Amino acid sequence: MYSTAALCSIMQLIKGKKHKTYNQIITHPPERQQRFCMEGWLQQLSPKLTGKNRGTLRSLAHHLQPVVIVGQNGPTDALIAQVERALTDHELIKVKVLKTYEGDIKELAKIIVKSTDSQLAGKVGHILILYRENPDNPQIQLADNNAAKQQN
Repeated sequence: MYSTAALCSIMQLIKGKKHKTYNQIITHPPERQQRFCMEGWLQQLSPKLTGKNRGTLRSLAHHLQPVVIVGQNGPTDALIAQVERALTDHELIKVKVLKTYEGDIKELAKIIVKSTDSQLAGKVGHILILYRENPDNPQIQLADNNAAKQQN
């Protein structure tokens, strides 16, 4: 199977051309092709999480309501403080970005992740799923990366 980076580079090289190898390698519609590049972006903002862990966190966050809402002002100090409090209380939160926010959602996610020392578990539309383990009382148990590597 091809890696995410390979798929992104193949899509960028042969974008828009009806090439025989293009159809053999990538048989996804354009909106799914964009998702492959998005996954590489998620990996950069959550280096401590594996794909399996991100999937687990996304499934746990499915029933949650957004705790923090980002408006037209974007990432302010008050917003970062609110995300910090929510992550301390809940470990796993959803952040909703309103359509009035005119900036790039990817840049907003980078700012929030760097400021709060959290991990981006996923992005669904205008909703960011953030995770940060509580050092005192962890509520969510994720599969350990080192244990999985030692068993293999």
